[in-house]
Amino acid sequence: MPRFSSIRWKLGLSVGLVILLTVTVTLVVQRVVIEPRWADFVQDFSLSNQGPEAAAVIARYFAQARTFAELRQVLEQISDLYKAKVFLTDQNGEVQVQSRNPEGLNPIESQIDAALGGSTVYGQVQLDGEWVAAVTTPIYTTDGQLAGTVQIIQEPPPPNRPNRPSFPLTSSLLWGALAAFLVSLGIVYFLSRSITSPILAIRKVALRFSGGDLKARVTKAGSDELGELGRTFNQMAESLERTESMRRQLMANISHELRTPLATIQGYAEGMLDEVVPAEQRQEALQLILSESQRLEKIVRSVLELSRLETGQISMERISFDLEGELRAIERLFNLHYQEKGVNLTVLPPAAPIVLQSDPDRLRELLGILLENAWQYTPAGGEVRLVTKEMGREVQLSVTDDGPGIAREDLPFIFDRFYRADKSHTRETGGAGLGLAIAKELANALGAQLHVDSNEGAGSCFTLILLLEKN
Repeated sequence: MPRFSSIRWKLGLSVGLVILLTVTVTLVVQRVVIEPRWADFVQDFSLSNQGPEAAAVIARYFAQARTFAELRQVLEQISDLYKAKVFLTDQNGEVQVQSRNPEGLNPIESQIDAALGGSTVYGQVQLDGEWVAAVTTPIYTTDGQLAGTVQIIQEPPPPNRPNRPSFPLTSSLLWGALAAFLVSLGIVYFLSRSITSPILAIRKVALRFSGGDLKARVTKAGSDELGELGRTFNQMAESLERTESMRRQLMANISHELRTPLATIQGYAEGMLDEVVPAEQRQEALQLILSESQRLEKIVRSVLELSRLETGQISMERISFDLEGELRAIERLFNLHYQEKGVNLTVLPPAAPIVLQSDPDRLRELLGILLENAWQYTPAGGEVRLVTKEMGREVQLSVTDDGPGIAREDLPFIFDRFYRADKSHTRETGGAGLGLAIAKELANALGAQLHVDSNEGAGSCFTLILLLEKN
């Protein structure tokens, strides 16, 4: 059964109603305004031409005729042509000859007298209860002398035919409206199909997608707005599929991260309870339990912090502070950590003092994540540089490492939560892939921008751009 609430029906009914309303208004205007004026125009136009034309014809024959009777045949032809009674008078107004049909009509004496004065006269006369039009025109000889008059009186209409002429376009308008309606139905059908087909295709793909088929995509996408909608849907689907993939990867990563320390804690705890662990190794076992507990706490804290940053639950305390002092504090904090691995940490402060209006704790946390990330991927003997540059109203903080770099296909997703460019998840190469996502959220909260530039095999450079507020 057809769905009357569909776009196709709505579009078809809308166009049909517009056409119907247009035709109705046109017919009303025609009936009320155009037809009366048309009838008067036809009647006046006919009379204004019949009299002078008949006078011109009779004038040509009048010069050749010896008597008025010789002009009877001409009058009969004019009478048949105009469907009217024709009278021919002399210069004294006396009727000399008249057409045979229609019978029973008499000349209008007042018009004849007026026409003898040299002007064409129009008027109406009542015949058999009907008003008919009449025209009387003077006739002149070739030398300009008045020869008489010719009077034309319209034949009364039959009882079954209206006296006023009908508008000739009424039937054409009706047939044209019907043709336009039928053509519009065809156009609306094909137009609605071109509109609804992509929508139905997107709906079908959306149902498949909601049913769990994350590979479902809109295959036919044109260049119009519906095509743009299809491409936008595909982008959304790809984003959701990627998020779902990262979610599953997160579950696997966190499961792995949690399972390893939990197994260690459980194993040593059971060993100590069962007195399997020798007394001289209990101190080492307790140290391992503490270390694994700290790893668990770090993972949970990272997940909670990212969630709070994404929902805007972490407030920023903006104060004025010296940037160089903050960078030196960060250098002292990470120096020993880098030395233990054999990685050189170089911090280059700004050439001139810079006072920032920001949250120093969040800035230190952000730079700490970048330095920790660089430490993880820089081999022993390598170098990590933290360089500060003031450029106009901006301050750029760049963290550059000598690590393996990031593949080009991984760069667009490097700040996505749970994403890891290194798919070989080991304890030596990082955690669950939350650090850079947290750094990106911190940068947004600080009103800063965080970018990455990297080539595979040539290291990476993370750049933080902060705006300087002028007093």
